[in-house]
Amino acid sequence: MAPTPAVLAYQQVAPGVTLYSGYPLAEIKGTTVTFAGVSGTHTPVVVGVSELLNVAGNPVDMEACGTVLCFQAEGDSTYRLRP
Repeated sequence: MAPTPAVLAYQQVAPGVTLYSGYPLAEIKGTTVTFAGVSGTHTPVVVGVSELLNVAGNPVDMEACGTVLCFQAEGDSTYRLRP
């Protein structure tokens, strides 16, 4: 059973853009993703994009993790990924 949750945590959002998260994605529309979870809680996310914006269009705090970016996604929140 352990491999099943790990595989479900990886989602291809767009060609060449794969996201790894502790929360499952509730919805994907193009490069906009909405996470499941509870507002006010956070989980680490790793994604290969050049820019990340919140639903209001403001940049999200991120840090480089090798060749990808890492950030803390809030549960029940929407983000826009820019490859």
